Amino acid sequence: DGSTERLLELLMLATAPTPSPRWEPTARWAVRHREVVDAAATAFAERGFVGASTRDIADRLGVRVASLYYYLPS
Repeated sequence: DGSTERLLELLMLATAPTPSPRWEPTARWAVRHREVVDAAATAFAERGFVGASTRDIADRLGVRVASLYYYLPS
């Protein structure tokens, strides 16, 4: 579905890391970041942007909600 792919593209752009002199994303971080974005896109596609929650995303990944904030800006 084109709208789901567009949503995924927007999520990737919105959550792309900004390297700083003190931190560069690792390959492992990049893989997990993509998993988080994919889980978010699936939750949004199934429940809508308003209906999806961070709990939905975290449950899909098997992590705690607080862990998502390591991969996504607040």
